Order: sequence, then C-alpha cells, then structure tokens
Amino acid sequence: MDRISLKPALLARRVSYEIAPTYVAQYAKDGTENWRTDFGDLTSLNFVLHTIGGNRMRRLDLVTNEGRKSIALNLGIRVGRDDPDRVAIRQVHSAVADAVYAARPDIQVALGEQGAARIAMFVVGVMTLLFGIGMCIAMFVTNVSMDRAVGVAVPIGLMVVLGGFFAHKYAPWREAVTLSIQAFAVMMAADAASPPVPSA
Repeated sequence: MDRISLKPALLARRVSYEIAPTYVAQYAKDGTENWRTDFGDLTSLNFVLHTIGGNRMRRLDLVTNEGRKSIALNLGIRVGRDDPDRVAIRQVHSAVADAVYAARPDIQVALGEQGAARIAMFVVGVMTLLFGIGMCIAMFVTNVSMDRAVGVAVPIGLMVVLGGFFAHKYAPWREAVTLSIQAFAVMMAADAASPPVPSA
C-alpha cells in the first residue's frame, strides 16, 4: 500500500501516512508505526486552519473516545502552495476524508478548534481583551499625556480588537460549525486537485 510522506514542521522528523479502507496510520522515517486510528472508533473529525504570526497551520484531528490523533502541517506563510509538504498534506487530508466517508458516512466534521484547545484560545482572547481595556483605564486614571496616549493607541486598540475577536470566536458556549463528511470530502478533493497559485 502506498504511503504519503511529509515533514510536519521545520524542526520535525519526516513521517508518512498509510490510508486504508478501515484505518489511517502514521509511520516514522524508519518505518516504525507511531499510531493507528480505526475509522470504526471515530466519534468525529476536527479540521483546523490557523495563520498566527509568520506561520500557517493546517490540521485534521481524528477524535475517538480514547483521545485524538492529528495529521498536521505547520509552515511559514511564505512557503508556496506548490511546496511538496503542502501538496502532501492536502493529499493525505483528501484521502482520509474519502476513506472515512466510505467507512463512516455518519461522521460530522467540526471546523475550528474544539475541546481544551478551544477553551485555551478563549482564555487567551479574554485575557488579551481585559489587558487592553485595563491599559486604557490606567492611561485615563493616571492622566497620561496626549503624546504618549497617541503613541500607544494603535497597539492597545489592536489588543482589544484581537482579544474580542478570539473571545467571541472561541467562546465555549458557541456551537461548532460542522460539515457532513460527504461535504468535507468534496471540499478536500477540490483543494487537493486545485493547481498552485502562481507567485507574483
């Protein structure tokens, strides 16, 4: 059975994935099996896309009652779409989506962070928002000069906006956006088949 290999991050070791009709497995470079997830054990899938700082992260989580296994790639945002590892991750995600659809057409795919990661992102957003608001109050109470206030207005405003955005987006009481595995498989197939974007 063919395996698709990729380097998940700049400093990570190369791994390969084997996608079978009933399971997906990850192997180390020397061929040792790192983990295997049977599709019959799945409770859901999570698909996450993040761009934070200078990095772009793409991750598919296979969630079971025992935990989760992730198929992820984390690269700089300047790495082109035709990069071999970016091509490989799209192929793996598409192949897994197709196999899960064939084996478990009842599975739903949640978009965005879920569980503990979602709560962590929410806490980061709330803390950033409160810190930005606190800085505004402190400047007002201590009569900071207009010159200094103008100098810090943009970074503090950015903190408030970003904090509010993350707190709202990852609020634990908000329902996750979900797709059927069929729709997700179609989306992944189109993404894997789309040609590289020409560089400017």
